[in-house]
Amino acid sequence: MAATRVLVVDPHPIQAASLSASLDEASNFTTQACTSYLDVPDCLESFHPEIIVINVYQGLTDDALHACREIAALPGEHVIVLIAPRSVVTGELFSLDALEAGADGVLISEELDLAKLRKA
Repeated sequence: MAATRVLVVDPHPIQAASLSASLDEASNFTTQACTSYLDVPDCLESFHPEIIVINVYQGLTDDALHACREIAALPGEHVIVLIAPRSVVTGELFSLDALEAGADGVLISEELDLAKLRKA
């Protein structure tokens, strides 16, 4: 059975590498890190992921949602999961905005564990 390709989008390179490495430890995932919301189209074209995990930061929600919309508009099937801090999720109706932008789910970063992410 082929490994599921997961693209991790995180503007902080250390965070992106850490999450990618953690997911790579699961035998059924192959990951690639994309360290800019603006580079998402190029990363999608070169890697062809089935799952996209977008880490959202306070002050960068518009960029993250824009990347989500770009992914959702592409042909093919993708599962898009956003990870955001509780302050973003509860403070800005972010979950509704994320779903409208094409996200399949939103996880709260303070409550995140790899088991939840692997199931998402």
